[in-house]
Amino acid sequence: MRIKGILMVFLLVLVAACSSKSVETKDIEMKDVETKVPDVKNCPDAEIDYIDAFMWNDINYVHVGETASIPSPDASKVAKGKEVGEIGYTLTGHACMGYQMQNGDATFLPIGTKVYEAAGYKGSFRLLAGDKLYQANGNPKAKTVSDVYDMKGRVSRVSFESTNDGHLISYFSEEASKEFIDEYLALEYIGFDEIYKMGNGLGDEGKEFLRIHLNDGTSFRISYWTKENLISPGAAGTERLKTITLQQASRR
Repeated sequence: MRIKGILMVFLLVLVAACSSKSVETKDIEMKDVETKVPDVKNCPDAEIDYIDAFMWNDINYVHVGETASIPSPDASKVAKGKEVGEIGYTLTGHACMGYQMQNGDATFLPIGTKVYEAAGYKGSFRLLAGDKLYQANGNPKAKTVSDVYDMKGRVSRVSFESTNDGHLISYFSEEASKEFIDEYLALEYIGFDEIYKMGNGLGDEGKEFLRIHLNDGTSFRISYWTKENLISPGAAGTERLKTITLQQASRR
């Protein structure tokens, strides 16, 4: 039985949303990781399609990787900070379907992979591991989006991407980018599982892919369901946020 990538994204987000506490990276204390599940060859699930992610300090981090529109690996643009620990368990080749990620678990990173701070960012937002940049896709203790994404004063622009193949469509104006980010970061964070329920599954109608470009040259994509006015990583948008987005979309 092969589990599709989109299902694993949702499951991993749910794991992060159900977690309890988030603190700064410097406060993390990793416990010895024991073998928790039998080898995958003994499981009835055979093979599982994972996204590249790991769990640290009750937060699920997803690889911010190379894309067709962003050809340079983002990790090369972020300085490595101090070492904060290492991966203790790898799901691929070991975990059965239904296994829930725990702190120190990674989907692909090998056991022993060192985990580092991303210099200049809060550990609750970004970490480096295996020469790759990983970013939180939620935070169980966040009150606002700014508590999830440590990017206030760091955004250079916002752009639209195709929901079909991810290619760049157009940029927000400079003024609209700033207003959008200010409005976005102030939103109350309620978590992806909550907006998924609010949106009755969040379909494709009115869905926009937006890419947020940071001053250091890194970027990442968020999804905005304008029909339901719900936005990742887990917030209900304001009417002003929706108006800004639709006005910029009309300029494409």
